[in-house]
Amino acid sequence: MSKTTTLQDNVKDLLDNKKIWWFIKWYLNGQKEDEWQQVQQVMCIDKDSKWGIKTYLEREDVQRALIEITKLNKDFNLVQIYNKMLEKALQGDVNSANWIVKFSESDFFGTKTNELDNIINGLNLDE
Repeated sequence: MSKTTTLQDNVKDLLDNKKIWWFIKWYLNGQKEDEWQQVQQVMCIDKDSKWGIKTYLEREDVQRALIEITKLNKDFNLVQIYNKMLEKALQGDVNSANWIVKFSESDFFGTKTNELDNIINGLNLDE
């Protein structure tokens, strides 16, 4: 049986130092000063939170991790919106049904191929 990877695992894979996950988690959860002490302890730093924000947000690996989390949150939120709109559409709301149709035709579900994919798939590399 394979191990399920979590968001935390995926983010840690992007980081040069796995302990920075604690900073990212703290940063995205509202940067509460009373929780900074836990970040300091886990990361073995004695600097204040302003130093942490300035120092860690400049790191490329942290920026990549924040972008990845933001994308995943966006997708999760879109799925929640989709489910609510579907619920309303099934109850007879015409606007919601129209939204569902348009959303289903978008590239969110990844079922459509673009023109470049069609060209590449049509190439015969054996010639």
